[in-house]
Amino acid sequence: MIATTGVVETGPIEPDPGEYGAPCELAFDYPIEAKAVTPQPDCEGGICLFMWAQEPPGCTDDSDCPAPWATCGGTHCILDQDVVASESRCTQTCDQDADCPDVPGCQSGAACVPVSSIGELCCVKMCACNDHLSVGQTQQLAQQCQAPGFCGP
Repeated sequence: MIATTGVVETGPIEPDPGEYGAPCELAFDYPIEAKAVTPQPDCEGGICLFMWAQEPPGCTDDSDCPAPWATCGGTHCILDQDVVASESRCTQTCDQDADCPDVPGCQSGAACVPVSSIGELCCVKMCACNDHLSVGQTQQLAQQCQAPGFCGP
């Protein structure tokens, strides 16, 4: 007689559509290269975020662009927009790292940081996966955000 425990091992649990960490759609009509954030009413937290830590390789034509880089944008490669779509996630605003739950597929946890220096989400702290953050750039933006009027009137 074989005993069974009834426990079935599964991979990471994917959030339901619109929940924190779920895939979302960025509302831009141009190619995204490394970072994009936009309000997204379909996300419970109201924000869709895409972050990519790798610098794009330089190029002279499309043959210089290895996957996941799809095409040459003149001087540097542009990411395959299917990668952008698959890696964009719903996120939320926060006050500190502890406010940020784990994100499926994020190996090093989430941090509460500003990610944009423009638009209506300028200097808004939000949860972002550490896998795709540059500590130097994040610290520099956090310092800039302390300056009065940095995000405009």
